[in-house]
Amino acid sequence: MIHRDENVDHLKLPEEPATIVTYFNKDGENCTQEKQAVAKSIEIFSGYDNVSCQYFVRVGSGEVLDPHETHARLNQQILKRFPFRKVTKDAWSAYSNYLKNKKRQFFTNARRLIME
Repeated sequence: MIHRDENVDHLKLPEEPATIVTYFNKDGENCTQEKQAVAKSIEIFSGYDNVSCQYFVRVGSGEVLDPHETHARLNQQILKRFPFRKVTKDAWSAYSNYLKNKKRQFFTNARRLIME
């Protein structure tokens, strides 16, 4: 039986997974708050060089949030209508490129990948 204060280093248990959440604003730059973010990524480090990444984009009512055109005036009411939805790495990459470059072709590609 192991007690709370007992040293268990000899068991070589894996460390607890560390989670890093990164939020991105409409220009594809890091931001500090979820309420300002249009996308986010979550990295989970579970020791032994094991890294798991998940990607999220704001999607609502069958459409992807477009912070440069349709939804250019971002406010809290718009962001509430577009909750984060998990997307593939390819969709994330296309959406991220759109945020940074503002080229419509990246948004079109991201929307197609997300809505598949």
